[in-house]
Amino acid sequence: MIHRLRHKIERTFLAGLVVTVPTVLAFFLLKLLVNYIDRVSKPFVEHLFHANIPGIGLVVTLLLIFLVGLFSTNFVGRKLVWLGEKVVEKIPLVSSVYASVKQIISLIFSTKDRPFQQIV
Repeated sequence: MIHRLRHKIERTFLAGLVVTVPTVLAFFLLKLLVNYIDRVSKPFVEHLFHANIPGIGLVVTLLLIFLVGLFSTNFVGRKLVWLGEKVVEKIPLVSSVYASVKQIISLIFSTKDRPFQQIV
């Protein structure tokens, strides 16, 4: 009985890690991206508008993500995304993190069948 309990605790903990680590990593990388874009775009924005606009990094990052999404939904973009995924699959640690994050995002934004919507 103790062995089964220990096994259940280990599996639950590992399941939590599988969800938590890629999610935290994705948010961390997104935060780094926003901060980087904020630093890079700040001089251009100050030059154009002669003002410091707080949050411009977030706005520019969201715009870039939208543009990447727009590009990746056309035929050429889908082929490039497929090619990029094949390259990422060959990088050992990156491929597992990418696959986990992609699976979580697909699960969250899935429109077909909504998981976690009903009590079993």
